[in-house]
Amino acid sequence: MCGIIGSINFLKNKNLENYEWVKSKIEYLKHRGPDNKKIWSSETNNIIFGHTKLSIIDLSKENIQPMRDELNNITLTYNGEIYNYLDLRKELSKNHEFNTNSDTEVIIKSYLEWGEKFLNKIQGMFAFALFDEKREIVLLARDRLGEKPLFYYSNNDQFLFSSELSAFFSLSNINKRNLNETLLNGFPINREETLLSNVNQVEPGTFVKLDLKNRDIFKKKFWDINFNISSEKFVNQEKFDKILNSNIEKCLISDVRTCVTLSGGLDSSLIVAVASGQKKIDTFSIVFKNKQFDERKHSQKISKQFKTNHHEIEIENYSFDQILAMLEKFDTPIFDSSIIPSYILFENLYKHNYKVAIGGDGGDEIFGGYNHYRILNTINYIKRNYFNFNLSFLKLLIKKIENLNFKGSQYLNFLLDSNSIYKIPFFFKKNLRKKILKSEFLIDIKHLSLNNNNNIIKLSQSIDLKYTLPLSLLNKLDRCSMLNSVESRSPFLSQEMVEFSLKNLRSSDLASKKNQKIFLKKIGKKYLPKDFIYNRKQGFSFPLIDIIKKQNEIKKIEEILISKESIFDKEGIKMIINKTTKNQIRPELIFCLLNIQLWINKNLNGDTIFKNQIV
Repeated sequence: MCGIIGSINFLKNKNLENYEWVKSKIEYLKHRGPDNKKIWSSETNNIIFGHTKLSIIDLSKENIQPMRDELNNITLTYNGEIYNYLDLRKELSKNHEFNTNSDTEVIIKSYLEWGEKFLNKIQGMFAFALFDEKREIVLLARDRLGEKPLFYYSNNDQFLFSSELSAFFSLSNINKRNLNETLLNGFPINREETLLSNVNQVEPGTFVKLDLKNRDIFKKKFWDINFNISSEKFVNQEKFDKILNSNIEKCLISDVRTCVTLSGGLDSSLIVAVASGQKKIDTFSIVFKNKQFDERKHSQKISKQFKTNHHEIEIENYSFDQILAMLEKFDTPIFDSSIIPSYILFENLYKHNYKVAIGGDGGDEIFGGYNHYRILNTINYIKRNYFNFNLSFLKLLIKKIENLNFKGSQYLNFLLDSNSIYKIPFFFKKNLRKKILKSEFLIDIKHLSLNNNNNIIKLSQSIDLKYTLPLSLLNKLDRCSMLNSVESRSPFLSQEMVEFSLKNLRSSDLASKKNQKIFLKKIGKKYLPKDFIYNRKQGFSFPLIDIIKKQNEIKKIEEILISKESIFDKEGIKMIINKTTKNQIRPELIFCLLNIQLWINKNLNGDTIFKNQIV
């Protein structure tokens, strides 16, 4: 896994400013690739590619990026892993010679063999920029589900790209609409946009082509989520079994130390069960002193069952100052408090000299593991079969209750109006944003929703796959792992696995009114112990309230959120802190506000924002 950065100057002349931009901003990507750093410039000096390398496969000196094919005038800077690179290499060897054993060179040869259609053949997680000097084009692309990030900024004369948003802070400003959408949904609704104006990201399953001759920028999807359910009545479990085993086998390919992260839940336990049948594996788990959040008995049981070399990382007395120091490292606000245990996990993996970690990320989205699938399905069933809740007095009651923004309030909209399926969870609805945001930052925006076509579970799954997964969960996974120079791999996120679910699994295979992950549990019974607990749903949680309720920590929170640089209203912040300590508002909301404000303080120079950096 690596960091990539680059500058394309349409004027075709040497531009010292562009080179200095790449030279300075590549330092922001050191954590993504601590093993090597290189900057390459074209003969005309208008194309500049930078790369920081985390060596995983082919550790030789020949496998250095940006990689150049001198014979065909192709240059590539690439971040990711192509899991089927050995199969592609075998196929390509009929017409091409290879100088390395890397998947990087396979990308170049695949492009030479199949042109832009090669994107349909490579399987894995990736973000890259490829310069074809003969055709005078630059091609940028991002993997199908958005596991690897790729941001860019462009104007009439230049096009800049980077693996991380921090490279563009000096060139842009905060977008108020996207700020409000992030406070509500956790991210901007437009998947291409970011919190920064005029800084976009390549969407998952998309390539961006720059025509250097005509200065044209062309975008095209090469893959998208498609719910074309098969007419077959029964799901082929043997086919799924082959896909699962093959994916895990490919994820285990590495020339460095590799482990599996184990929570003791269905997803990670299933991966451990399959992986342990292929080779002896090491496992790591996060455990807590707080018994409410501790799941060590489940992970210990699995590690013992499958004879793994197991390690536990215990979180005890984690301080607020440690959390602040962690959050300040992120290049974008992430509202998921599980970034805390995730970061600590990868931090410890790095200390133990592991460079690759395999986990069960994506299992909930692909196989229907979230509680909201079951709850929405139940609400819809009751409304359809018994009675409708569209009563005036109930609307007034719900409006009053909704002001608290409690954890279940996201279901109230669906309770009253089943015409749309909403993104779950919400964070700060309009009534609460009015109280906490300074008036100059408040904009009225909409919830992320899709029109209801009566397939409640599939619609909700679509939101999770298209929005929550790439814009929140995979964002978290990439940053937590790469900030610690560890590559994270997810067998459930392969194209084959996702398409199997989308094509073969009906709503009834995902969730019912009382059950979740129905199909995957059937698979689990083949591999896991007979007394395995399938209906446990803890999630990768962190006991925030243990920290927030401490008086000295509350003072630190107030200092940050009502400082001179703050975008938040003083009285509104005091109100939300008071309600949090009284358990009237969930502590995750305080965590969200801290994420936003710390990001602003660190990356956008505080009071400069008020003058010219909010649009």
